[in-house]
Amino acid sequence: MSHQYVRLEGSDAPVDDEPTEPDQSWTRDSTYTLSLMLLVSTLYVFSDISRYLACLKLLSQIICQEHYLKHDDPSVASASSSLSEDMCAVPAVQQRLAHISGNMLSLGAALNFIFTIPYGLMLDRLSERLVIALNVTGFVCSSAWLVVVFWFSSLFPVEAAVVAPIFSAIGGGYSVFDSVTMVIVVRHVPKKHRSLCFGFFLAAALLTQAVSLSLTGSLLEGGYLFTPILLNFPLGILAVLLVVMMPSGAQSMRSMTAGRALITWPLLRQEIKSTVTATGGLVSDPRGLGLLLVVPLAKMADPLTEVILLYVQKRFGNSFAYASRVLTFQTMEGLVLLAGVIPLLNMLLQKRYHMPSTKVDQLITRSSFALLSVGALVMGISQTWALYMIGIMVFTLGWSAGPALKSVLTDMVSPHNIAALYTLIALCDSVGTMVGPLIFNRSYALATGWADESFMGLPFLLASGLFLLGGLGTLVRGRQVSGAGEWMRMSTVSR
Repeated sequence: MSHQYVRLEGSDAPVDDEPTEPDQSWTRDSTYTLSLMLLVSTLYVFSDISRYLACLKLLSQIICQEHYLKHDDPSVASASSSLSEDMCAVPAVQQRLAHISGNMLSLGAALNFIFTIPYGLMLDRLSERLVIALNVTGFVCSSAWLVVVFWFSSLFPVEAAVVAPIFSAIGGGYSVFDSVTMVIVVRHVPKKHRSLCFGFFLAAALLTQAVSLSLTGSLLEGGYLFTPILLNFPLGILAVLLVVMMPSGAQSMRSMTAGRALITWPLLRQEIKSTVTATGGLVSDPRGLGLLLVVPLAKMADPLTEVILLYVQKRFGNSFAYASRVLTFQTMEGLVLLAGVIPLLNMLLQKRYHMPSTKVDQLITRSSFALLSVGALVMGISQTWALYMIGIMVFTLGWSAGPALKSVLTDMVSPHNIAALYTLIALCDSVGTMVGPLIFNRSYALATGWADESFMGLPFLLASGLFLLGGLGTLVRGRQVSGAGEWMRMSTVSR
């Protein structure tokens, strides 16, 4: 999961067109709206994680059954609707599973990339409530498609599950949902409390992930393979009802003057041109360009999570439920890091050692990339379970690379160009999410076909090299950076 902004206002619009700052005090409507949005976000995160795990498990079971029906004794696959996990750990099954799941993730990321700008423009002309409701509807539709494909697996090829992300055309997918969530927070939270509120939403998301991982793992272990996906339907309806209950937010001046304009190619072309113009100074700076190129590398920590889930089962013979609990442990470590350790470290360095916030963000960014690289390297060369867990712990300590990196970039542009910057960052994030599965899942599929299991950690070795490259990218020097940023402005959480 990631937190991103999408472009909401044209960078060439007058200052009066920019969203106004919220009042410097809490109001009843703001508290009510934020409470409802927190509930909607929690339901969305819970459903997303549970569906992801159930989808991976069902894919594994169906591919495994097809493998034994085609290559082995058909009675083995037909005797039970659920084969043992040891039988599904054969290279042929794992390779096909990695290819299909990787293609699904890459397609989802590609669609997020495509819909970032148009839905950002739509949000400027429609209400946040409508975009959120559409987004949840698209999520439920994609869940319905997965149920149809898996339930009627004798009629549909298992590869048909790959097209489920196409339904993200309704609402724009998770990146748009997350961006609108942050916009709602910005518009209803007093400026002095924004960092605290972002941290609270981040902590709630991580806690929800931990609960969802644990509960879904237990359901799958008990044989309730479809239950996590079927739960998305009542949870989705509840989320839409909560969205309807939200008070109507004030529209921007640009929205009221432009009217409900249709989204046309000239408008999108103008939007892209405005974004490029607004961020031209950043891209022309070697340091700024280097940091932007590093953004996709930081985002690649997310798709590596799926490889961890598959690798733990294949390499060390753990069950799917146990592997899910490993991710729960990783999530809890990330919760403590992002919601506790990093804010305290930030405050200590600024107040006690009088270090500028920009320098603190730079230090956190470089240290995080080093931890990501070392952690991935340890996971790649580990021959024992204990050493592998140490690698996961070190790797998770680097989760703050994304938020700190985005804060550094924020300090390099004018406040009037922040919206354009986050459009560019969202696109870079989508590239990382799209390319990551292609590299890691395919390298895992390749490594599982080798006779020597010692080299099965190839995806982690590749990841270590990429994160090392990202760390070197943060060392590029350019024009002097001024301004102060807070790392809590943006938060990136691994799925």
